[in-house]
Amino acid sequence: MKTKPVTTYAFAPPIKAACSSIKSFRLTSITLTKTPTNIALSANTVNENVSANTIIGNLSSTDPDSGNSFTYSLVIGSGATDNTAFSISGNQLLLNNSPNFENQASYSIRIRSTDQGGLFFDKVFSVNVNDLNESPVVNQTLNAQTANQYQPFNFTLPNNSFSDPDAGDHLTLTATLANGSALPSWLSFSSLTGTFNGTPGINDTNPLTIKVVATDTHGLYAENSFNLSINPQSNTPPILSLGQRNNDAAYAVAALNTGNILVAGYSQTAASSDFILLRYTNNGQLDPQFSGDGKTTTSFGELDDISRALALQANGKIIVVGSSDNGHDSDFALARYHSNGRLDTSFGTGGKVTSSLGTGDDDAYAVSVLASGKIIVAGTSDNGNNSDFALIRYNADGSLDTSFSNDGKVSTDFGGSEDNANAMQVQTDGKILVSGTSHGLGSIRFALARYNSDGSLDTSFNGTGKLTTSLAPFDDRAYALSLQEDGKIFNRWRKLEW
Repeated sequence: MKTKPVTTYAFAPPIKAACSSIKSFRLTSITLTKTPTNIALSANTVNENVSANTIIGNLSSTDPDSGNSFTYSLVIGSGATDNTAFSISGNQLLLNNSPNFENQASYSIRIRSTDQGGLFFDKVFSVNVNDLNESPVVNQTLNAQTANQYQPFNFTLPNNSFSDPDAGDHLTLTATLANGSALPSWLSFSSLTGTFNGTPGINDTNPLTIKVVATDTHGLYAENSFNLSINPQSNTPPILSLGQRNNDAAYAVAALNTGNILVAGYSQTAASSDFILLRYTNNGQLDPQFSGDGKTTTSFGELDDISRALALQANGKIIVVGSSDNGHDSDFALARYHSNGRLDTSFGTGGKVTSSLGTGDDDAYAVSVLASGKIIVAGTSDNGNNSDFALIRYNADGSLDTSFSNDGKVSTDFGGSEDNANAMQVQTDGKILVSGTSHGLGSIRFALARYNSDGSLDTSFNGTGKLTTSLAPFDDRAYALSLQEDGKIFNRWRKLEW
């Protein structure tokens, strides 16, 4: 309540009044104060992990009376759930402790504004905590590991090696050497499973310190490391045995632009043999990133399947060819694999194709992939009386290409009892060179044929499209074929003299 100064007033009666005395009295003016009507907080959000005693915002009041002053306090009542987490200094609201969004994302407090006359107004406020990205956390030390030279090594990080304070954040694992350089070629790391594996080779005996980094979706990371020592073994690496009867053979090899090496052949099981495809790192160790252990086997049936050649497509897929025993005779057999060693099920049936030409054994020995994606396979076909050169062209999906010699198949007789095609090259003009051997006239000779792109013999080559050559009195056998830059043909051969 406010008062104003005293004022004195005098009143005189009219002149003709019976009473002529003058009376006077005092009036005091009183003004009543009013209650504050609102409280404002300049900010009601705060970032998580800020330090204790951080100022949230400034308090101000609305009051009908001008010039009033106010005091602020945290009071009990509805909405005062989290008052103890805050304090007030003057007109500033402060946090008592560092907030963590994952523990509590919002606070409710009740604040009172009191004017100098003791009148007050209460209001409930919500203070919200901003969720900030936080760095991953290393939960435990990684133990030192030991690998033995020439023996497979496998180590999987414990499940709780790293964690992230932010709920739902995804961590990506990577691994390098301690100085940030790449892991040695014999050792691989799966970011999906957190697994290291590989086989240290003849020169891989130096101890390693390996750094593992966990990175969240916003780029923050944590690092952990462990030491890997390698026990040296014999200086002679072991011979790789794949089948159950220790009878494995390799027939084809290809070097990849990554430095890895592909090898194709067969591996014997207890009852039969299967196609086998292996990938090695550039230091000669099986590459665990290929089919999980560096090798993959493929069976076409219950009997023997033997692969003899391979070719790479431009998209990285791998074509492997050979023969498959169907119980009566053998057929051309093809399999196509993805670059990771898995069968490509878009090719043929489940990634595999078999084709028959003659009434007897059909065996594939060479394969080429054309720029169009079509596949040419060369080998030998037995017609019941003798064997001939054989060619089959397939579409990219493994079906026969009927634009090639009307049915996709070609056989060529050199006149001998056995004509075996062992190698093939495709010229830049699309013509196809096939070389091998021909048994006839008491000896085995080089045999060479050239075909047009439609499968017909190229009669501009030696007049008939084919020729045989003898160098020795007895046997001459061609096993490889290459083209020189000038278009001349180079045959790799073996000569037998008695």
